[in-house]
Amino acid sequence: MSRSVSMENEEALTPAVLRWAALGTVLQIGWVVAGHYSDAVYALWPVPLLATSIVSSAAYVMQVRRSPGDSAWHGGMVGAICAFLGTALAAVLADVPALDLAKVTLGGMALGAATGWLTFAVVRLVSPARGG
Repeated sequence: MSRSVSMENEEALTPAVLRWAALGTVLQIGWVVAGHYSDAVYALWPVPLLATSIVSSAAYVMQVRRSPGDSAWHGGMVGAICAFLGTALAAVLADVPALDLAKVTLGGMALGAATGWLTFAVVRLVSPARGG
């Protein structure tokens, strides 16, 4: 049975969201492990994790390009998943307080949503034929 496009747009965890969130999480694991062993990387906390969430959200939007709302919604999901899993690892390693899990996840969600919407707007200007 085939599902409608609008139902697919409303789903939170589409295959593309999972793909980009997983890729971003792998990069974040690298940042967390590097920060665990290097004071120079740890001093930058949480900038690399949030930057990775931003890049993953933008990459999702460049691949999918459905609508501004979808870009904000799913971009926020990608950013939140990346930020949550990266920060959870840092908390498990006792590098950051557990409260950072909530703060960085919400920051990743907000930045991912804003990045998704902005990326869609830029992609639409650059390539109007594919910009939904």
